[in-house]
Order: sequence, then structure tokens, then C-alpha cells
Amino acid sequence: DFQTTVDIFVEEPSSANEVSVARLETMPNPVMDELVINLPQSNADLSLNFYSLTGTLVRSQAAQGTVNVQALPQGLYLLQLEENGTVIARTKLLKQ
Repeated sequence: DFQTTVDIFVEEPSSANEVSVARLETMPNPVMDELVINLPQSNADLSLNFYSLTGTLVRSQAAQGTVNVQALPQGLYLLQLEENGTVIARTKLLKQ
């Protein structure tokens, strides 16, 4: 019998003026070539930012439903969706 346990940690705002950030839905994860992103319905200016685990901005672009990630080196990234400069969603992404 095989059983998997997953621990889920929810980040609480550390101050009264910190905004809660939603989880960005992407697939597939891990990804090789094309990443599909579930974008919120918004007329706002949305941007997509890929950060290395050291916090370095690796790539920034206008948010789209599909993103070609072939040129990204293999590794783990923090992917953030921003609306007018404010982070509204984020997730971790494994590029194979």
C-alpha cells in the first residue's frame, strides 16, 4: 500500500499592509516547451516575471495564456503574475 503525505504551508501577511497573493495556475509542471497559464479575467496591464531561486529576474514579458519557455535553462523558478506592478499571483515552476 503506497501513501503520500503532503504538507501545505499558507503564508500569512507579515504586516497589515501586505497583500495576500493567490496561487498562479500553470500546466504542465514540470514544463519543457510550452507553458499554459490560467490568467484572471482582467483588462489591466498584466506581466509575467520569472525569478531564479536567488531572486534574480531571469525573464519578464506581457502575460499570455501560453508561453514558450524553451530558451529558459533547466531549473526551478518562481513565477509571478503582476498587475500594474503589484504581485497578484505566484507559483513555483520546474523547467526540464
